[in-house]
Amino acid sequence: MRTLRNGEQAPPLQGFGGQQSVSDFLGPYLNDNGTVMLNDNQVIMLFEMGVDLSADPDNEAADFQDLVILMTISDSQ
Repeated sequence: MRTLRNGEQAPPLQGFGGQQSVSDFLGPYLNDNGTVMLNDNQVIMLFEMGVDLSADPDNEAADFQDLVILMTISDSQ
C-alpha cells in the first residue's frame, strides 16, 4: 500500500500488461506537474493486490492500481 497526501508527487508507475498508469487513475487529483491536490483532511491510498511484495519487491507487475481509495477524514461521528 502507498498513501498520498496533498502536495506529494504521484509515483511514476506504469500499468502492467496494458493497464492504465497510476497517473491515469489519479488524473482528477493531479495538477499539471503531477502533484497531488487534495484537501488537508484527505488521502489517497494505492493498493497492490496481485504481487507479494515481501517476497518480490521489484516485481514489474506491482503497479499499485488494483484498488485506489480516496479517504476523507472527519471529526463528526
